[in-house]
Amino acid sequence: MTSSYLFDPDWPPARIDALINHLGAKTQTALADRLGVAQETVNRWCQGHQKPSASLKKQLSRIARKSGFEEKGK
Repeated sequence: MTSSYLFDPDWPPARIDALINHLGAKTQTALADRLGVAQETVNRWCQGHQKPSASLKKQLSRIARKSGFEEKGK
């Protein structure tokens, strides 16, 4: 993973999966609960069928920063 990928404001499926793994979440449900969305929503993102809204991208970025995920690529 390159730093430009990590700091891209977009959240492609692979990045969402990587965040789930980084958080130690065993399922998409754990991330969904943190975001206040349905597990099916996170599943659609991970499958590439849908993209997170702008506000959810901000929440994903906030969770990533607080968990140290963003710094891993440096």
